[in-house]
Amino acid sequence: MKKILLFIALFLGMGLSLQAQTYPMNVSSGTISVGCSSGTNNVVYTNSVNVTWNVDILQEKRVKIEYNINTEASYDKVTVYSIDASGAAIQLFSKSGRQTGISYSDFPTGKIRVVFITDGSVSCGPSYPYTGFDISFSADDKHAYSPKGLIIGDSNHQYIFSSSWAPNDPPMVFIAPRDVVASAWDWSKQIIIKNDGSLLTSAGNFGVGVSNTNLPENSESWNRVAEIRGSTDSKFIVTTNSITSGLWSHNSGFYGAPAGGFTGTASNHPFSFVTNKVNRMTILANGNVGINTANAPVQNIYKLTVNGDIQVGLYRGDQNVPTGYANKIDFGAFENTDPIWIARYNSGPDASELRVNLGDGLDNKDRFVIGITRWDTGQWNESFSVLGSGDAEVAGTLRAKDIKVCLTQGCDFVFAEDYPLMKLNDLSDFIKTNRHLPEVAPAAQMEADGINLSEMQAKLLQKIEELTLYVIQQDKAIENLQKKNEELESRINNR
Repeated sequence: MKKILLFIALFLGMGLSLQAQTYPMNVSSGTISVGCSSGTNNVVYTNSVNVTWNVDILQEKRVKIEYNINTEASYDKVTVYSIDASGAAIQLFSKSGRQTGISYSDFPTGKIRVVFITDGSVSCGPSYPYTGFDISFSADDKHAYSPKGLIIGDSNHQYIFSSSWAPNDPPMVFIAPRDVVASAWDWSKQIIIKNDGSLLTSAGNFGVGVSNTNLPENSESWNRVAEIRGSTDSKFIVTTNSITSGLWSHNSGFYGAPAGGFTGTASNHPFSFVTNKVNRMTILANGNVGINTANAPVQNIYKLTVNGDIQVGLYRGDQNVPTGYANKIDFGAFENTDPIWIARYNSGPDASELRVNLGDGLDNKDRFVIGITRWDTGQWNESFSVLGSGDAEVAGTLRAKDIKVCLTQGCDFVFAEDYPLMKLNDLSDFIKTNRHLPEVAPAAQMEADGINLSEMQAKLLQKIEELTLYVIQQDKAIENLQKKNEELESRINNR
């Protein structure tokens, strides 16, 4: 709450703007100071500061920069830029926390830029450890660019080779062209060669195999371009004492790759793709690929290992989804032409199917099989299979809340007047002889061949209906016997 009240007071009482502010400082030397209660150009070390000072010492010299910084580390930063002859700003350093030191601008333009940005939680004042910063600037008379050097060229095209030394830095060689119109060396286009072999340039493109009339390709106007050009092939190689990786272009193809561009390693090492300094994908030397496997090493037994979810195809937010097949995963084989794939099928809006294709014949050679591989023996055991004809086989028990069996024919024909119902005596003789009901397979045949559930249900219903007719017959016979018994009893009683 204290910080919020302080912010409101500063915003309303002092009229400070939260937008970026810029101030010129055209003096040969000076100091930019920002503290908890006062500062250069009335800039105070407080919340949400974004201020820029454009410094010009009015001399074509490098700028000496002495700094004493005491700000909240990582959040409230002081950034200093060197300004080249074209006016471009190249970051020299960006510091926060408690730091002191001396630095020098990169170009003899006499110009630097100082930027101070804070976040929204500044703690500055007697009760806090942060005090702000001081940036002092002046001309670097002791370590300026040497005005002497080797000049080559004619009156229209001149280049200077000169040397310069900076404090605690090794000697360097500077190569710069002459701006004929301005009659001065154009240090914004300089090339710097350090004694450690480093080659630096602040502007321009880079080309190998190009010419003055055939410059590096930049038809799209990229800010910087580097090109290695060959007539039929070229390569860019990065090596250590044991690893070779690079980027290749080849008109005919190379390393088994087709004609075009390719990248990777030429040594027996993996090749990784990194974003934000984190490994996202690795290709092993044997060709196996791991995606998002930085903390789970790629296994040599799999060609593709993915640590995360996989999406095949893109979702659309509208209802204009075309019907038919969408994305497909195909499992091909060199010698087997049977098509095996998994695909999404859109039969209409909000109506989708997952189709699994298992071949191209109805001869039951192509099957969809679910099973397990035993951990101890490695033996494959089938649990469930679907044949091309539509038949299914289950090795264990099939459990369901409801099963609907389609019948090809009902059994009401049993109740027809001309139905040949077997007499009970004949039925008794058949059972004694065959040990099973007529038209029902014996137990041994059922155990060997199984049963057709549809046919068995129909046959059982037929037998139940036959049994119903037998019961009706028996009921009529009993009823006739009862009548005859009652007549006999009546005659006896009336004697």
